[in-house]
Amino acid sequence: QSLSLQGDIINQLNTVAGPRLINEGAVRETTIELNNTNSNIADLLSLQPETVVVDVIAYSNPNGVPFQYNFINDQSLLNVGVDIEIPFDMTIDGLQVEEDMPFSPPENMDQAKRLMLRLASENYIPLSGSVEVQFLNGNNSILHSIDQQAIFQAAEVGSSGRTTQPATGTTDFILEEEDIKSIQNAQSIRLLVTLSTTDADQGANVKLFDDYELNFKVSGQLDLTIDTKGN
Repeated sequence: QSLSLQGDIINQLNTVAGPRLINEGAVRETTIELNNTNSNIADLLSLQPETVVVDVIAYSNPNGVPFQYNFINDQSLLNVGVDIEIPFDMTIDGLQVEEDMPFSPPENMDQAKRLMLRLASENYIPLSGSVEVQFLNGNNSILHSIDQQAIFQAAEVGSSGRTTQPATGTTDFILEEEDIKSIQNAQSIRLLVTLSTTDADQGANVKLFDDYELNFKVSGQLDLTIDTKGN
């Protein structure tokens, strides 16, 4: 099955800009957007095509002879690229996700007075998250839990529908001496994560793009009591 592209986008003149002779060596970029208002691109993509045939007819000086001559040399080139953006608008408010991971207590943890885990985040996604941490034994029984804390904030969304800059933050998880003793036999950690998109409480939809990233850096600090007398 085949489908031809139709709409205003192919019935109108689409001009590709180029440098003038006085700007030889410069590069100019032209963006031609196909969307569901100027074409039937949505119908075309809904067919899940395996091949797209592009038949281009080009004219030099479509708007008439310029006041300066055109030019071309052995380094002149015309690159054509295609970016496809399929809108995926959504709202998430309080979605809960559960993740288990293995845990091995650090050496000399039985001498620790205090344990701090620091999580630094850099988030380009319009999605915030809070987490409750549970330490489990071999039978998946809870030995100790850390109350829910916000671990990363949602990135702000600009007028284009994309996030404008990453949201950064730092969260500390503190375990005191009694807490540390309770997790010495822990074999796994369970993360109970609650997720919400930007302005979800106002019903705002956001778009998700494949180039968004969420980066974490984890560090720890263990306060020990060392007996220099060997007792």
